[in-house]
Amino acid sequence: MRVKFYVVFLCFAFASAVSAAEVVTFDEGVQLYNDEKYADALRVFTSLEARGEVRAAYALGVMYENGQGVEANIQKASNYYMKAAKQGHSDAQNNLGIMLLTGKGGKKDFEQAYQLFEQSASQNNKYGAWNAASFVLEADASHFTENLLKKALVYAERAKSLGHKQAGSLVGTLQCVLNDNASVKNDVFTRESLAHYEGKGSVRVLDHDEGWKEHNIYYFGKGGHLVRTVFKNTNQEHRYTYDKNCHLLKWEARNYSDDASGNYKVVNVEDFTYLQGRISSYTTPSFGGRDFKYYYYPQSDGGLFEVQREIAAEYPTNTYKKYNSAGLLEWSNGGVPAKPSEFWAITPGSGIGYSRVFNEGTSRMRFQGGQQYLFTNGGALRKIIDNNAQDGSYQSSVEYSYGSDGWIREEIFHSTSNRNSPIKHVKYSNYKLDNHGNWVSRKQSYMHNDTDMSGLQRRIISYY
Repeated sequence: MRVKFYVVFLCFAFASAVSAAEVVTFDEGVQLYNDEKYADALRVFTSLEARGEVRAAYALGVMYENGQGVEANIQKASNYYMKAAKQGHSDAQNNLGIMLLTGKGGKKDFEQAYQLFEQSASQNNKYGAWNAASFVLEADASHFTENLLKKALVYAERAKSLGHKQAGSLVGTLQCVLNDNASVKNDVFTRESLAHYEGKGSVRVLDHDEGWKEHNIYYFGKGGHLVRTVFKNTNQEHRYTYDKNCHLLKWEARNYSDDASGNYKVVNVEDFTYLQGRISSYTTPSFGGRDFKYYYYPQSDGGLFEVQREIAAEYPTNTYKKYNSAGLLEWSNGGVPAKPSEFWAITPGSGIGYSRVFNEGTSRMRFQGGQQYLFTNGGALRKIIDNNAQDGSYQSSVEYSYGSDGWIREEIFHSTSNRNSPIKHVKYSNYKLDNHGNWVSRKQSYMHNDTDMSGLQRRIISYY
């Protein structure tokens, strides 16, 4: 949220310099400000504020906050905003609310900040309405509640009606967060190691603290959709934007400044579009930008074959995925150079046998490779096979087994199919669970190339 000097600009004729003795209007002060004659504008606003002009108090707050015509002084800026806000100036209420929300120039005061945003929004200030709506995603975890989310949706819709350009996407995200019926697509959360904590029925915040190693806070909607991740140890955040049907429209990675300004730099973005409920395009504008299109082909077993094709790249690649009739990923193959006139042959069997066939005139090439995914009857991942070929051989694999509580008990890593002993074997036991069913400590037995590396793992987990 950035503070903007939002006043009505009018044009008047006036001298290029203004003395303290001259009688001038507020609009003339605005024109001076707009012409970047800040020292003159400051004198005008100071004179007008002394005579009780509330708009001048707000203008002085902006100038002292941004160091325009005067050395920046956050305390003076706050005082001028406060004076104007108490007299009902909606922009001053909004800007003072931002200061209190971020702790700029003092301590954070979430309750007072929210009240100021509401006061500003009640006067149909689109910035006040926007900040009253986004407050629930900017404040601390204790304010991420269903009641505040419902109010946020009302304010977001008001901001949209008032012409705030970003409010439409916030409306969709809040509708998704409050939707407990939409299904969760786990693959969009692969960056977040705790996506499996999602739980439906109520909004929740998961505070996962492993000290110096990791301290992350996850914000989930009623349907289990992840909307915000705070990485406390690195001052970073991930944000998710959805439509009302909970299709992920944007993933954004932010690096926040170390000061209390609330400013951040977007370091990565991914945008998604959908057609008939399925992802149709994927764009990464950062780092030069990459564009992908998606194509889907129904399979005779009731499953779906997906092609992700890179567009307009110097060295384009394709990614292929096969989903079964339950929507579970059976195998994938990525980074394959794109070729013309291509098709896939899928051979059913005890596992999935597959090959890619290039048809280029009279020449034919065959390509085997990828990752195969096997699941339990309950839908839990039990094995990943990498570089699986039709003859049953593979380069590496990992197998998983679970306890009755749903938590993993064993991970077994093999380097090749003909090697009897695993290169790594991890066993988990002595689970201690909290009342939400998530583990807080467990025993790890870790064998790596026959070397025992065992120890006790602990997580500090709390909910809001």
